Amino acid sequence: MFNSTFLNTAVDLQCHPLYTDFQKSLDLLEWSVLLDLISLECPSIYGQYSWQERPFLNTIEEMQLAQVEVAFLAQLLNRYGEPTHTPQGDVRLSLESLKQLQKGGILTLNEWVDLFHGLHHGRHYINHVQKYKSELKPNTAVFAFLESVASPVAWWTYLSEKINPDGSIRESASSELSQLKRRAKSQEQEIMTTLQRMLTTPTIQKALQDAMIVQRNGRYVLPVNVFYKTSVPGIVHDVSSSGSTVFIEPKRVVELSNRLQETQTAIQKEIERILKQMSEDLQPEAESMLCFFEALMQLERHWAAARLAKRLEAHAVKLTLEDEGQEAHLNLKQLKHPLLCLQMGVHQVVGNDVSLGTTQGITKNSSQRNARCMVITGPNTGGKTVLLKSVGLAVLMVQAGLLPLVAEESSLSYFSMVLADIGDSQSLQHNLSTFSGQMSRLARFAELSISLEKTLILLDEIAVGTDPIEGSALAQALLKRFYDKGAFVMVTTHLGVLKQEAYRHAGYVNASVAFDIDALAPTYRLLIGVPGASNALAIAQRLGMDDTLIQNAQERMQEQQSDSATLLTTLEQEKHHTQASLESVQHLKEELETRLNTLKQEQQQFREKKKQWLTDYQAQFKARLNEFEVQAKRLKKELKQAESSSQSLAFAQQRIARLKEKVGHHFEEALAPIEADLQEHAASPPTYTFHVGEDVRHPKLAGKSKVVSISSDGKKLTLQNGGIHLVVKTAEVEPLGLSAESVKAMKKAAYRQLKQRIQQQHQQQEQVMNVASIRGTFKLECDVRGKRVHEALIELEAFLDNAHMTGLNTVSVIHGQGTGALKQAVRDYLKTCVFVADYYPEQAHLGG
Repeated sequence: MFNSTFLNTAVDLQCHPLYTDFQKSLDLLEWSVLLDLISLECPSIYGQYSWQERPFLNTIEEMQLAQVEVAFLAQLLNRYGEPTHTPQGDVRLSLESLKQLQKGGILTLNEWVDLFHGLHHGRHYINHVQKYKSELKPNTAVFAFLESVASPVAWWTYLSEKINPDGSIRESASSELSQLKRRAKSQEQEIMTTLQRMLTTPTIQKALQDAMIVQRNGRYVLPVNVFYKTSVPGIVHDVSSSGSTVFIEPKRVVELSNRLQETQTAIQKEIERILKQMSEDLQPEAESMLCFFEALMQLERHWAAARLAKRLEAHAVKLTLEDEGQEAHLNLKQLKHPLLCLQMGVHQVVGNDVSLGTTQGITKNSSQRNARCMVITGPNTGGKTVLLKSVGLAVLMVQAGLLPLVAEESSLSYFSMVLADIGDSQSLQHNLSTFSGQMSRLARFAELSISLEKTLILLDEIAVGTDPIEGSALAQALLKRFYDKGAFVMVTTHLGVLKQEAYRHAGYVNASVAFDIDALAPTYRLLIGVPGASNALAIAQRLGMDDTLIQNAQERMQEQQSDSATLLTTLEQEKHHTQASLESVQHLKEELETRLNTLKQEQQQFREKKKQWLTDYQAQFKARLNEFEVQAKRLKKELKQAESSSQSLAFAQQRIARLKEKVGHHFEEALAPIEADLQEHAASPPTYTFHVGEDVRHPKLAGKSKVVSISSDGKKLTLQNGGIHLVVKTAEVEPLGLSAESVKAMKKAAYRQLKQRIQQQHQQQEQVMNVASIRGTFKLECDVRGKRVHEALIELEAFLDNAHMTGLNTVSVIHGQGTGALKQAVRDYLKTCVFVADYYPEQAHLGG
């Protein structure tokens, strides 16, 4: 279970002195529980086999690539989901069968069925990844192992021609098998028919225990009462457990059954021949099929990891090497315990930033910026043990190709081993106390002959169960030994000496888990750089301990220890308040940036909207103008041909007036929304909410000024510009960037420009209408006599359109009699014309 980068051979693995401790560490970190969960996420036995045989990856390159591939699969699962194929049967492992086939072995029918179902399952999962790989466009190195895998379609097609999905050989597998199957069915039918006839015979009916046909030892028999067995001559194949029934194969069907047996034997031999032929045909492909299933194992391994990452909302980490120019470090942001998240929910668990070997979380002036040993203190039930397990599992998950529960931009160096001592190490079997059990393990860790380079050591409550003074000294010596041997160490303790040691030692750093004394509840927050107080007396008092006892305990505490506890509590509170202030400042900064971005987006949207408005209105008025020009030309043409009667002229002028009114009405409709928007912007003054500390601009002050205070009614601001303090009205101040007033002014200017263009177009239309109304008359009759039906209908349509626009109520159409075709066409058109409310023939004395 070790990585080959740490132990190269199986002999080294078994003989290494820390092998047992490593196995014990995995149990303490509950790695087996996580491994069981991963196995449940595997799509088939191939992924489970990969995790069982090789839980950890061999090389750092594999670990780095696994982070990218699992993150890609998690993205694919979120966007496209699982493959939608329907399994044809249970998928069982075929690796050993293929190895036998590769050596020239002949596979059994069950082995071929397993291979058949495995190919069907694997090709759908591989195709699912290949299908969306080009769309998501991952790194070119992602799933490169799939590129060299041969397509299984030809193998699966070959097997589907020989095997049914239920696991039987197809009758069409060979012509000989097909003939034998038909012969067997015919023989079996002949036996059943003969037995059915015997069941209707009175002498046999009397001898039967039950009137039914059963099988014994592959032969068809009748259940006969033991007292009448001589009434049914034949062969006895079985006797019931009570002895009252004998199962007799009648003499009449013995020969038929023998022939059926011969046919079934021939069928079995033909099936064996087919299986041998299949083995010979696919033996050259055995190596390629092995490569296919090995690729499937690797894909399913990552698929299970992606499923878990999706459930836990995990992220990939950057795995770095020291030869890449970076020092060994551990930088995990918003780290959470995976098993705790599965139990309680991801968003119910508090995340913590854990850093070793980096400047993350430590002040710039501190000498502990590159610390490799973290001393974690604080009260019980504060989450210290869970934190150690979270760090250990995160490192193991990365080495196994899983995504740990951390935020983005987390990174860590390669750790070859994780050694843990968590919980009670006492053993009745080996006669070890808690202290003895822990020391026996730590003694092996500290052995001089064993290197601890690239090793992470997690120690929970070091040197407990003994005298505090001796335990503190021993703990100091152990931590120094581990540090000098190059290990990264995280240790939880209540020993105050170790807190002071962390301050003195340049390679150590203090950390603590916060505890709310007022609420008597842990916050599970890790504070790096600040030691924590145990708060034992405060917790005991809140839990109901007698005040007299608490006071007595406080008096017995040495003054120096009391002062130290008070100092630690004060430091912890100050650290908490400082962090809260930084979060508030960051929140305010993000809010201001959001407002600025929103204002820029509004400006861009207004520009695009303005451009679209101009385009739309120009196109709309151009179309309307063309329409009115066509109508005006038609009017001019009709005016030339009109009769010079005053009535016709009056009607023509009335029509022109209606057309002008229509143009004006359209113009008012177009300007209505613009006028309303202009009034709205003119009526609503721009508003902006200022905040203390915000940078603004004032016309009387050069450069930017800062808001120092705001009046209670919000109408006045106190600005600071260098050494100048000035009280001004809120309306006189503009925020940095694009002001709201500037946006309003730009909008009003654009609206005025747009309105001016529309008015110009309206004036052009007025000129066209004035030309059309200079002279002319309008006909009250449309004479289509002598015209073809098509020409007449075009002229009639134009005539009715002009009459409608002019506002006439009654007009006349002259079509004549003739053959009646034109008359009928005119009446049919009048039925469908939307302008015509009703029509009727003229009076007889006026032409009919």
